[in-house]
Amino acid sequence: MMKLFVLLGVALALLLSSTAAGSRYTSIDAADDEEVVGKVLADPLVGTKLGTVRERFCAELSDGAEGQASEALKWIEDQTRTLESGHFLTGHLPASVLQTLVMLQKAKRVLEIGSYTGYSAVAMAAAGAEVTTIDSFEGDSSSKGILLEGIRRSGLPVKLEEGKALDVLARLEKDGSARFDFVFIDADKSQQIDYYEFLMGHPRLLSPDGAICVDNTLWYSRVLNPSVLAGDEVTQAIMAFNRHVREDPRSFVTVIPLRDGLTVIQRRRQEAQ
Repeated sequence: MMKLFVLLGVALALLLSSTAAGSRYTSIDAADDEEVVGKVLADPLVGTKLGTVRERFCAELSDGAEGQASEALKWIEDQTRTLESGHFLTGHLPASVLQTLVMLQKAKRVLEIGSYTGYSAVAMAAAGAEVTTIDSFEGDSSSKGILLEGIRRSGLPVKLEEGKALDVLARLEKDGSARFDFVFIDADKSQQIDYYEFLMGHPRLLSPDGAICVDNTLWYSRVLNPSVLAGDEVTQAIMAFNRHVREDPRSFVTVIPLRDGLTVIQRRRQEAQ
């Protein structure tokens, strides 16, 4: 028995020595590693230095648009950075995720609610889809010029429908000329439930197997702290939307902690049939 204890002690010592040698380096260690996070400023959407480094690393390894579309996206990014609202830019990594979703969905027609300067619309069109993008430009009219020029530079099939989103949705549904396979919502947070219900309730607008993707569902992480809700109507609206889709038996919901939160909604199979 004593010999067994000695052998176990030797094995434990070897295990501890291998651990000390760095085989157990984890994200907790990386968060305190000056070589990793030393000179990095934390992105306000991500919240930590390590999270910021990880997202940048993922962006560098992720594909995106190529050729003329890539040049157009670079131009849109440069122009958008000059705006006071430039921090709303979609950016490379979220655009890459949207492109992947469009391709996985085999989407031929994509609808975007909330155009801003057109980065995401052009990116999704570069994934092989025809994109219709809706915006009223009430918040920042300067973004419209960047959007239109960016579309022209890309040479891709992106069509702008200008107006209030619900009015445009009603018009598109009545027209019946296009059924969309994928919808990206990045617009007025107070009307997200209305957009979602309109799409889910009109099969001539959203195909039975269609998917909906919604941006900003973590909202600077304010949704994590209920005490913030009292005086913040936008946070209240996003929390209400998150609860609404989570409790909807028609939908299968996945929330991805990418940038400011990305929610992917797919009709459940029995609902799609």
